[in-house]
Amino acid sequence: MDFADPDLWGHVQYGQEILEEGVLPRTNTWSFTAEGTRWINHENIAELVMASVTNAFGPRGLTFGKYLFGWILLGIIWWRARVNGVHQIVAAFICLVVAFSIQFHWHFRPQIFGYVFFGMMSALLFWCFQRDEQGEISTKRLLQLFWLLPLIAIWANTHGSFAAGVCVAIACLGLRFIELILSKVWSRSNGEAISLETRKALAILPIVGFGICAATLLTPYGIELHQWMWGALHEPRPEIGDWESPSLFSFSREVVGFWVMVVTVLLAAKVRQRADWVQLIVFGLIATQAISHIRHLPLLAILWASWFAVEINDVAVRFLADLKNEQKKLAEKTEEKPASKRLWQRPILVQGVLGIWIVSVAVATAPKLGTLNVPRDKYPVDAFKFMAEHGLEGRTVVTFNWAQYAIGFFANEKMDSTVAIDGRFRTCYPQEIIDVYFDFTFGEDYEGPRHRSSQSGPIDSSRALSFKNPELILISRLQEPSVRVMNRHQEDWSLLYQDDLAQIWGPKNRFDNPASEDYLAASRRVITNEAKVKTPAEWPAFATQSELRINQRNKQIATTH
Repeated sequence: MDFADPDLWGHVQYGQEILEEGVLPRTNTWSFTAEGTRWINHENIAELVMASVTNAFGPRGLTFGKYLFGWILLGIIWWRARVNGVHQIVAAFICLVVAFSIQFHWHFRPQIFGYVFFGMMSALLFWCFQRDEQGEISTKRLLQLFWLLPLIAIWANTHGSFAAGVCVAIACLGLRFIELILSKVWSRSNGEAISLETRKALAILPIVGFGICAATLLTPYGIELHQWMWGALHEPRPEIGDWESPSLFSFSREVVGFWVMVVTVLLAAKVRQRADWVQLIVFGLIATQAISHIRHLPLLAILWASWFAVEINDVAVRFLADLKNEQKKLAEKTEEKPASKRLWQRPILVQGVLGIWIVSVAVATAPKLGTLNVPRDKYPVDAFKFMAEHGLEGRTVVTFNWAQYAIGFFANEKMDSTVAIDGRFRTCYPQEIIDVYFDFTFGEDYEGPRHRSSQSGPIDSSRALSFKNPELILISRLQEPSVRVMNRHQEDWSLLYQDDLAQIWGPKNRFDNPASEDYLAASRRVITNEAKVKTPAEWPAFATQSELRINQRNKQIATTH
């Protein structure tokens, strides 16, 4: 994807503010509804990286960075598979399934840091617990588990997915500890001493587990981060698409990938004489989470690729061996000679096919690396420019997915404006404030799933127009309940701007009153149903100060004449 994510502007802006001011904000910024409320920002490192890359290289740095992260994640999966003897075609198939499963979630957001860290952790866990020819786990390899501590510490300051990583790591360590107890302690003969290697392993695993938990405390918030996450994770968020349950019987790439993963793991467990029950249990736990929330599907795909590549390869080899035997039997019956070599047995052809594939994808992808688009049918590019040109400032209610664009725009244009609520969601907004604006977004007649605080009272879609005294309303025309609310309150609010996507409303006593310094004559308003420009803007899609001065000067000249 070469278009901006709704939260991209905010992530870059918050990182730039930290770089400029040298301090982490502890309370909500850029909001007039939750000023002074605690802000637990669990994405500081990611935002600092995104801001630094933007400052140094501009939008192209972000596109190349996202592409590089994709190479790192799939590169780890490919490399570990090939090191363990997985055939090139099988490794390519595994990487393709992961790519399909993760594509929908591969945005310009801190979560891609989390996916890469999860891939690193999964590969390390697999390698450390890989058994030797005698079926034993090496203590020397177990010592490498201590690399998880700095990884988790960095991850905890980068994205909230570290919680999933910690759960997977602790589950794996705990189950391996139980496995050692059952196989090396309880199963030993009477009087048989526990080996030194076993004692070392039994000591290493809990130490690493406690170290991982301690590493999560190495954030600016300490235990506060855990307290906030515990409360946030126990609050459902049905209004957010990433937290929806996937439709398991659809034909999307993600769902097809999910069934491929489940079926191949079951086949691998059947083919293997001795299945790894620890891997199967952890896989099953993440699969249940993926069924509950679509955003966990990428984690399932990464774990599947990291832990089951060898078993998937065994299934493929077994299948081809059976197929070869059947062909041989058929050839003997018909007295025909079997084919000398199949495609599978021709490395040059395999590498050639994969090489052509990679080159063709590179050619198709290269043009996207040069630009980061802001589609005008998704974002109110022209509406924001109108606000800047006409000095429309103040406390602004903005459609949820546009609010962080608004924050970035207000900061760049030095506008004295704040938003009601934005994509930071529960990191700095109480549920009661979220309810005010989701009521405005969804309306009273909404039949979809909602989660509201018991303190919010009955649904009131009009309350957002008076809560904390907003001065401007910028909404999407696709947000029909909000448009209906505004149309019902035209005695108090006046339409200042409209195109095919967005509307801007302001109080009548401010913008319709000729005596007001903010008076906006009808001739200066833009009311249309058509888009000004069809082509996408280039991120960050701000109106530069020089452009605004030229536009304002031209309007003054036109007004004078």
